[in-house]
Amino acid sequence: MKAVHGDVTALLEAGLIDRTAEGLVDFPFDQVKVEFLLRAA
Repeated sequence: MKAVHGDVTALLEAGLIDRTAEGLVDFPFDQVKVEFLLRAA
């Protein structure tokens, strides 16, 4: 549960999700495209 709270907090701070007037989490997009590159250490 702590990890989820941390993730939600980070997404709120980044502006990717919002809170409703009722305090619920809102994802205001139809879709999101995420690209990243993983390299061996």
